Amino acid sequence: MNSTKKLSIGKRLGAMLLDHFVMTIIAMVFLIPGIALSFIDAFEVSHEPTSANLLGDFSYIGLFGIAIYLCKDCIRGRSIAKRALKLQIINYTSGSIASPIRCVVRNLTIAIWPIEVLFTLINPERRLGDYLAGTAVINFNESNTRENLNALHLGLSFVIAYSITLLLMLPLQSLQTKMNNNTVSVNESSINNQDNGELEKLFIESLGMYLEPDVLIYDSIKSDEDLKYISVILNLKENYLENDSDYEILKSEVESLLLSKEEKLGIKLFIFLSICFLEQYFFNPCFLLFDPYSL
Repeated sequence: MNSTKKLSIGKRLGAMLLDHFVMTIIAMVFLIPGIALSFIDAFEVSHEPTSANLLGDFSYIGLFGIAIYLCKDCIRGRSIAKRALKLQIINYTSGSIASPIRCVVRNLTIAIWPIEVLFTLINPERRLGDYLAGTAVINFNESNTRENLNALHLGLSFVIAYSITLLLMLPLQSLQTKMNNNTVSVNESSINNQDNGELEKLFIESLGMYLEPDVLIYDSIKSDEDLKYISVILNLKENYLENDSDYEILKSEVESLLLSKEEKLGIKLFIFLSICFLEQYFFNPCFLLFDPYSL
């Protein structure tokens, strides 16, 4: 390895912190739109239980931000922070500028960033990722800038980085699929407008001074033809959700009304209950499965 004067721990840690700060901001530019939309969807009041969306609607765009983080050193072995502090990544064996692919490999360990900091305290020239990629960090050597950029290697390194982020997302994708498989799906043709009106009338007569009901009833769901689906959205006229005791009293009254409806029908009901105060957007969803034969 070609070496110049010894690299200081303070300078190396400063570069790591600055890189992490700058690249996190760049990554978040791609990630925030999807996160924001998922957050908004999570608070949407709907008659249908929302499907799990752990990765966000713009997940594949968001992964570009993570891929860019992995590629931060690919241009001549120098990230933004390394350019500011005059550092460079080299091939540990030959002393030449580290290839873009090596730079991606060394940055895979950013997932264990605190451990990398400990490695840097021991040896500022080589953290764990450097041992993995066969690279080292040195003070900037102007003679190394003479090497030409290889556009093919740069493009390939980004493809590799993006592919790695996709692989890392597979466990989340699998979890999301399993969660969505458990989501209740109704038989659209089984909507019961008569029962809708009757249950809304029951809520208005009993609790109309406190809330406005919105009811949707299906006579069956796809996973169980004998299970009736009832969705009840209760829009409160005042905020009774700030006080736990008020909320519990309200919830108890609502459950009593729903149980009376179930006992009258003599069948099992899957009840999706949402109680919300729209002016301040308090939202408390409850998933209840009542079975009169087991109560």
